[in-house]
Amino acid sequence: FLYNQFMYPFERYALAGIIWYQGESDLLQANARVYTENFSALMTYMRGTHNLVNKDFPVYYVEFPTIYQKPANHVGDWHYMDVGVIRAVMGEIQRVLPNSHQIVSTDLWSDDTFFNNLPPNCKFEQSERIATLAAAINGEAGKTVEQGNGPILVSMEGLEGGKKAILTYENVGEGLMTTDGGNVVKGFHLYRKNVSLNPKAELTATITAPNQITIESNTGISGLAYNAITDNVYGVDINLCNSEGVPAGATVILKAE
Repeated sequence: FLYNQFMYPFERYALAGIIWYQGESDLLQANARVYTENFSALMTYMRGTHNLVNKDFPVYYVEFPTIYQKPANHVGDWHYMDVGVIRAVMGEIQRVLPNSHQIVSTDLWSDDTFFNNLPPNCKFEQSERIATLAAAINGEAGKTVEQGNGPILVSMEGLEGGKKAILTYENVGEGLMTTDGGNVVKGFHLYRKNVSLNPKAELTATITAPNQITIESNTGISGLAYNAITDNVYGVDINLCNSEGVPAGATVILKAE
């Protein structure tokens, strides 16, 4: 109904691109299992019905920022939604859907007293980042992709009986970095195909090359998630960025079968 009511009238119109900000639907773990597939199918359909001159128009989708639990001393309503897993799953889209781009925003919001978490007061900063990346993609305003988007996870290679993995990134600029200048990366958790996290499993993540991170665990690594905890704070719980200081987006990746 919503598509037919609001989007169908625009079919056959020329579109320069799409900016997507996910709302309160599709946030449950069951939805996360099919989110990437469904989102990619919708965008592929729209590319086949809109702007038939340029069927590969860009799609920019905004990462959920940090969302905070209700403080102990807060009086009144607190609108909290647990979006960590879906935030990470959405990061997979830019590896699956051509010409799609994740707008990272975890570093743009740090007000843990704000009661309506899903629409945070950082829309202006999110829009600035969208504009920077769109300008870079279009070759305008002297902007580079590294200034608009953080490191993008490309692949995972399993080693040593599955207890070690090498992650390879692109869009790192002069190299992967952390907010504290060290080589220890925070924010990774083991991730399984049924869209579940194992946050208690011990693992280490270390920058071992300009574009690579080595993950080591005491258990088998079938998949990994980065920034999949809803109230992760950038610079504290997660810390990966490129040489321009733009954070790596939340994402998941599974071992190739």
